[in-house]
Amino acid sequence: MSQPCCNPIATEPQQTAACHPTQGRCPLFENIGASLAILSLDGAWLDVNNSLCDLMGRSREELLSSRYDDYFHAVDPIAANGLRHSLLAGQLSSYSSIRTAVSRSGRNLRFRCIVSLVRDDATSKPLYMVQVMDEISDQVATAEALRAAQAVRDELGRLMTNAEDHQRSQIARELHDDIGQSLAVLKAQLTREGFFSPDAHRDARASFEQFAGKVQLVADKVRLLSHQLHSPELEYLGLVVAIKSHCIECAHEFQIPIDCSCDEISASVDAAVSLALFRVLQEALHNIVKHSSCTRVAVSLAASGSNLLLTIEDNGKGFDVENMQKSGGVGLISMRERMHLAGGALEIASIPGHGTTLHVRVSVDGKAARHETYNSPEATSNGHRLTR
Repeated sequence: MSQPCCNPIATEPQQTAACHPTQGRCPLFENIGASLAILSLDGAWLDVNNSLCDLMGRSREELLSSRYDDYFHAVDPIAANGLRHSLLAGQLSSYSSIRTAVSRSGRNLRFRCIVSLVRDDATSKPLYMVQVMDEISDQVATAEALRAAQAVRDELGRLMTNAEDHQRSQIARELHDDIGQSLAVLKAQLTREGFFSPDAHRDARASFEQFAGKVQLVADKVRLLSHQLHSPELEYLGLVVAIKSHCIECAHEFQIPIDCSCDEISASVDAAVSLALFRVLQEALHNIVKHSSCTRVAVSLAASGSNLLLTIEDNGKGFDVENMQKSGGVGLISMRERMHLAGGALEIASIPGHGTTLHVRVSVDGKAARHETYNSPEATSNGHRLTR
């Protein structure tokens, strides 16, 4: 009966070899550069190589005199046992599991163990298990440090975003309650002086009316700026009303047709998610007006299970997405950051000369949104591409 060249058991009769794995050890077992262990079918030690002994800081004899599970503990014992039974039953060719151990020096180790089954060449009878033990402690520590750093970054991002939104709300209230009201009073005074002053000349009255009209224009701009900083519709009437209202305001101010279509959305949408979507809409429309030279825009908000899908498309001049991402535009960074903090994702599809489509996906409760398959960049919410 032949044996694989990497088999630590040489040409002994198979029954004897399985019981005495240290007899006739193949040099490759020691020199392969990986930590290896040979286990019986019931999971007991049969042999280990020097690499594993060195990692554990223990001799071969010390390890083999104890139970395998005394040193190496499965992170998920139930799953590990189930995988071993499936391997022995022939349902798997190999499997991997994570195990922890403590070296003689007290260092906590973590291993990714890849287990394969060796069978008799003639009868296919299971003989023993070969386990390659990849020590991943450093990788795990690095991953945990990265997760901790990411958590700190996200928390700082939330604090900064919340502070920005709070400041926006304060400025908006001051614009509305102070400057807006002062302009309204000033207009009323100008109108009264023009109409009711007995000494006012006709030309003077016309000037008063003209000044009052200019004051009204300034008041309108202040009101619009206040709404852009803090949307009362979003706060009191919900996301759908706020999106529709903002689209109407932008279409009126910039004289660009905006097709807005919104599904009926549950009132249980997380406030942070609603605000993030509204800010992305604001930034996207601002960029469209400023850069795209488009003649038409389409905005849609759709519900898909527990996710919300916001799509914004224009038929403007488009741009190279990769170059734009490398340049690090503040608007794009701001939109991505808001959606990241809200547990969502933002994707942009654009071709120079063929417009731009922005897709946003986020869960209504602010948790990581489940993956959705988007329509191609050639499709919009109403099923056809915008044309000039």
